[in-house]
Amino acid sequence: MAPIDEVSEPGNHADRLSRRFIEFFTAGEREDWLLMLSPDQVTMDRRPLVGIDTTGVDELAEAYPRDRNTRALSSTVDTIAVRGDAFALVRWRAISGSGREWDSFHLTRWNADGLNVLNIIFPSDRLDEALAELDSLYEESLGESAARRHH
Repeated sequence: MAPIDEVSEPGNHADRLSRRFIEFFTAGEREDWLLMLSPDQVTMDRRPLVGIDTTGVDELAEAYPRDRNTRALSSTVDTIAVRGDAFALVRWRAISGSGREWDSFHLTRWNADGLNVLNIIFPSDRLDEALAELDSLYEESLGESAARRHH
C-alpha cells in the first residue's frame, strides 16, 4: 500500500463539497452543514468508539446537537482519492482546543444538486477498507447510470 501522500489525487466536485462541509462542521456552523445534506442522507460511522449510524437529516441533527460544536476545534483535510464527480475520500484530522488530535477517513457521495447523500466514516487505520468501499460504490454507480441510459 502506498503512503497516503502518494495516494492523493486532485480534487473533484465531491472533494470540494466535502471540504466545505467539514469547514462548516469544524466552525460549529450547524445550519450551514445541515443544508448540505440530502433529506434522505445516510451516515455510517465505522469507528469502534463512535459508531453513529443515521438515515435522514433529522436523525443526523439529533446525533450532533447544537451544543456539541461549541468547543474549540480546528482541522485539516487531505484528499485521498476521488472517483467521477460524485465520490471523494478524504482524511480529516481534527484538533481540539486542548490539543487532542484524531484522524478519520470520510467517504462521501454527492448528488447532482450538490447535496450529500452518503458519508461513511472509517477509523484512521482502515484506509484499505475505505479505498475498497470507494471503488465498489463507484463501480455500482456506473452500473446504475448504464441501466438508466438503457431504459
